Amino acid sequence: MCFDIQTSLVALFVNICSSIALFLYAKKSENKQLKVISFFFLFVGFMQFWDAIFWTYDSTTKINIYSTKLAMIWNHLEPIILALLIYVFMGNLTIFSKIIIVIYTISSILYSSNGWNSLTCTRVTKYTCGSLYWQWNDMRGYSFFYTLFFISLIILSNQFTGWIKWASILITSITFFFSFYKYKSSSSVGRFWCYFAAFSPLFFLIGSKIDFLH
Repeated sequence: MCFDIQTSLVALFVNICSSIALFLYAKKSENKQLKVISFFFLFVGFMQFWDAIFWTYDSTTKINIYSTKLAMIWNHLEPIILALLIYVFMGNLTIFSKIIIVIYTISSILYSSNGWNSLTCTRVTKYTCGSLYWQWNDMRGYSFFYTLFFISLIILSNQFTGWIKWASILITSITFFFSFYKYKSSSSVGRFWCYFAAFSPLFFLIGSKIDFLH
């Protein structure tokens, strides 16, 4: 895979277009679950915008430095945003979802604040094989925190029903474990997890069309 600004911009463009198309379909079919999915993956896909900034402004610029901290917050908000979208569009959260999102939120605040001062900038390093290094994915306690991140998404995905539930769980799991297997050695697991997730609305759009035919 080629690592450059064009890659991030293409992913961002595809994400925005497919998320809008999915939302319009969800609105027309009055499918609340797909509305949640469209907004959530639009939010996740926006990480490609931050990457575009990192490619454009090097590590010596204040834009890169400030954007790195904002990107960390944006990244860590993902499970919380999913929970809020489920609550707004689907009406309620299960007790397990409420418990996990409270635990995750507290952990997110602690993890982010503990590493805030050490978080400097985002750049390509000799260890990332041409990819950007998301430093916040590699701070103290990252294994526990991102395991909780993953578990939170899986538990929240169980709020959905039918093929949307299983598609959400499978896409989250497959992209995570593939990214872990493929990019762990280059310290880029989180970045590529978000990169692959940017294309997820396409799969849900295709899935919704297939489901409609049945």
